[in-house]
Amino acid sequence: NEAEQLQQEQEEQAAQTTQDELMDDMDENEKTVICVETPIDSVHGVGPKTATILRSKGIETAEQLLDAIQNSEEIVEELESEVRGFHRIVENAKEVLKNAEYK
Repeated sequence: NEAEQLQQEQEEQAAQTTQDELMDDMDENEKTVICVETPIDSVHGVGPKTATILRSKGIETAEQLLDAIQNSEEIVEELESEVRGFHRIVENAKEVLKNAEYK
């Protein structure tokens, strides 16, 4: 019905806003493909439970996490609801990758 459709549109808009905010926080260097593979559990804030959740979605590396949030609203929505501190983990993944580039 109309109310359900409106709610779904609002949820989709909220997810897109979150994804856009994450992308806006990245500078152009962070958006480029990085050849280093950084295991997801080496990102600060990713413990055994979070690593299991991420791996169940095919995310094994920090690079794959950033790629997933850039390309899938669905993944962003799922991870926001399933992973406590998801946005902080994303920021930590960006830092890990930024530091890996300069080594």
